[in-house]
This record gives sequence, structure tokens and C-alpha cells, in this order.
Amino acid sequence: MDEGETNGAVVIFRDISARLTTRAARRNSEDKNQALLSAIPDLMFRIHRDGTFLEYFSPASETLALPGQDFLGKRVIDVMPAAFAAQAMQQVIRTLETGGPETLEYQLPVPLPNGPLHDFEARFVPSWPDEALTIVRDITDRRQVDRLKDEFVSLVSHELRTPLTSIKGYVDVLLDGELGVLTGEQIEFLEIVSKNTDRLTAIVSDLLDISRIESGTMALSVAEHDVGAIVRRVCDEVGRIGSERGVDTAIELPDEALTVMVDETRTTQVLTNLLSNAYKYSPSRSTVTVRVSGVDGTVRIEIADQGIGIAEGDQERLFTKFYRASSALKEGIGGTGLGLVIARSLAELQGGGISVKSELGKGSIFAFNMPLANLESGRARRGRLKKGVES
Repeated sequence: MDEGETNGAVVIFRDISARLTTRAARRNSEDKNQALLSAIPDLMFRIHRDGTFLEYFSPASETLALPGQDFLGKRVIDVMPAAFAAQAMQQVIRTLETGGPETLEYQLPVPLPNGPLHDFEARFVPSWPDEALTIVRDITDRRQVDRLKDEFVSLVSHELRTPLTSIKGYVDVLLDGELGVLTGEQIEFLEIVSKNTDRLTAIVSDLLDISRIESGTMALSVAEHDVGAIVRRVCDEVGRIGSERGVDTAIELPDEALTVMVDETRTTQVLTNLLSNAYKYSPSRSTVTVRVSGVDGTVRIEIADQGIGIAEGDQERLFTKFYRASSALKEGIGGTGLGLVIARSLAELQGGGISVKSELGKGSIFAFNMPLANLESGRARRGRLKKGVES
């Protein structure tokens, strides 16, 4: 073998060595990926647009670990209950059409088909043009905790209401002087007790409302009402809060009366919450403006203040239970973080909604939208009420 041949042999040897190194690195990477996937407690599938299971990743969770051969090559409709299969395929198609993630919560027996019921959450994300990656998570424990929490809140709220009512009654009797003349100091102390009893009662009422809304048992008594009349009454009743803080109230109503199909009590509750918040966060010698307008079959009530405003990051979480905006905490303004959650839920139950626009230091505008009262919108809204009651 001459020198050229020797050099050629060396080159060939080096080339093969590089290929072997690349293959070993690839296998090592695949092994690491497989180990990572196996450690994830979520069940994962690749599903084709036609509903065929293309790939299966077995999770670390024993609850979700199912034999891959039971799914691969089969369609969702062939291996899952019909009702769930239909919902799952709707989510797959919607995911592929929109390009965004879709989430579905459901209950299925585990292990299929005769085991105990478990709560699951399935998240669908597009992976290829005609394929969706489905990530399934067992949320049974989380749902159980949520149910226990809701039951606890409901129980405590009911148990607190009775003694609070009793305390309030006895305090009022004393303040009315029915058991004798009180000194100035006694009156002052009893008024503090009465004020804090009212505050506790309001918190209990909020907790009960949250419980009813989340359980779907919130009852609504719906009828036609003049929006302007409701707004004027709420401003008259709540306006004294603003007056005590040196905040003026301006009302802007359209020339023509606007009628909506709503529960007057719950609509009043929504407006009272939004208006009292506006006063609470407004500085002295400022104005809170309430504007009513009708646009495209909708009544819009805007409550605009000149207060401390809300940071953009906080606005996204305002309607989360017990959440308090950082600006409110900084100013030391009290609250439970339940009022806006309840207000939005009550608005949505009546076919409307609540939105917010705000900027730190420049005030906020909360908008409460409701459908105008007419035959078609009334029928559509009634169909959306969750186990509500109409009269």
C-alpha cells in the first residue's frame, strides 16, 4: 500500500468514526428524551385530524398509565365513550383551525371501563398541520380539594350569619335606648361594634354568593327595568360614600329611556360594587362619572374615576378570587377581593359582562354591559342562565 492509499484509508476511518459518534449522540439524546417523557405524570397522545391515535407516551402516573396498544392505530370514537369522543374531536378540529390551545375537562372511569370516576383535564395543542398533541392530566385531587373548600365556605358562611344577625339586633336595641340612656362613650363603642358587624355580614354575604355562583344555584328574578332609574337610585344610595370622602358624582343619561331584562337586585349589587370601589379609590375633590349609553343592542354603563389607577399586570387578575391589586395594598385600602368576582359573574349570568381600562395615577373606567330588552335577546339570555329562576 503506497502513501496515497494509506492516507485514503485514514480518511475513510475518520469519516466512519464521525458517523458513529453522531449516531451515539443521537441515541443518547433520544434516551434522555424518553426518560424525560417517562417521568412526566401526564398522559400524551398525538391524534390525527380524523381521530386516529398516532403516538402514545406512557406517564409516570399509575392512574393514567394505559397500554399503548389499546390506542395506537385506533380512533378516539373506538376506544372512548361516545360523548367524550365527540367533545375531544371538536377540540382537536378547533385547535387545528385556530392554531391555539384548547382545554377540555371531563370525568371518566379509571381504569377504563369500570373503575371509579376521575376528573381529567385534556389540553390540545397543534403539533403538525393535521395532528394535535393531547396532554391529559388527572385533576381528581384538585377537584376534590375545590369541592371541600366550597363546602367549607358555604357551611361557615351559614353558621356565621345567625350569630351576626343576633349581635346586630342586640346592638341596635342598645343604641335605640330601649334599655336606658347611654353615655357618649358607650354609644361610640356600640357604633364601632355595629359597623364591624355590618362589615362581617357583608363578607359572609359575599362568600355565600360565591358559593351559589360556583355551584350553579344562584337564582335570578328577571323582568324589564329602566336602566336610568336603576342608575339614579344606586347613585343616590351609594353617593353618600363619595360625599363623605369629598368625591362628587356626575350622571350622564341618554335622552331616550333604555330598558333591559335583568334581575334588579343583582344588577343593583353589581353597580353598587363598581360605584363604591370608584369612591374608595378616588382622592378628595375629584369626580366619579356614571355614563349610560346604548350601542348595537347593548346598554353600556361606564363608571369612571380619577383615582390611583390599576397597573396593567394587575388588571388581568382583578377578577380572581381574593386578589388585591398592588396599588390598593400600597394605599392600605381594605377589601376582601371578592366584590369584582361576584360582580362579573352576576353580569355574565344576565347575558352581559364587565371590562376595565386603567392607568396608574390616572384613574379607571369599569364598563358594565347588558343586552337591551327585546324578544330575541330576552330569549337568548334566558337560555344562558345557569339553573336560575325567572319570574
